[in-house]
Amino acid sequence: MAKKLYEEANIQAIADAIREKNGLTETYRTADMAQAILAMDAGGSSADVIFPPTDSWEFSKVMEASDSYTMGDCRFTDDVFFGGYSGVNKGVGLRSKEKIDLTGVDFLHIEFASYGIATGSQLSLYVQNEIGASAVAGDVVDRVATADEISAGSMDVDVSAVNGSYYIVLGAISWYNKTVSLTISSIRMDTSTVSSAEFQSMVEEVL
Repeated sequence: MAKKLYEEANIQAIADAIREKNGLTETYRTADMAQAILAMDAGGSSADVIFPPTDSWEFSKVMEASDSYTMGDCRFTDDVFFGGYSGVNKGVGLRSKEKIDLTGVDFLHIEFASYGIATGSQLSLYVQNEIGASAVAGDVVDRVATADEISAGSMDVDVSAVNGSYYIVLGAISWYNKTVSLTISSIRMDTSTVSSAEFQSMVEEVL
């Protein structure tokens, strides 16, 4: 690999950003930075993880029930949420039982596995004033996962403009008569000014 020269201040800024994000005081060589970022993506600060534990969450009908809707197999297993459903224009998801304070939180980082996400289906996160169907009048954030995020099994949702306490709903929705299942392993509140994906991209661009 060709050797390149970089501004010391830029490298220092990356190391400072890593420490700000992971809360540690480590000294990083450039060779250590990629692994430090990957470690943050894998879990971040345990103090910022809001799921699991599972006792403050429940499974939810992301859209209201009808005769064509089957909730299917929804359960918590080893602090992981699993939900499956079949039906027309319906969805299943994970919902906070109480409102969660998002003041000062910049991103919600979600780790998930999804299956059967067909054309016309989507994975979405809603931040709501009141519990209800998707896209209710009280929605503060309505964010659909991109194809790249679905493939990667994680998404960062910008909530930096949100202040106050809200319900959080994350679910899989189908606009056709499909069967979809969704497994959610972690939801983390990040206080970085950039998402983990953006941060890693910044480092790769510099190095």
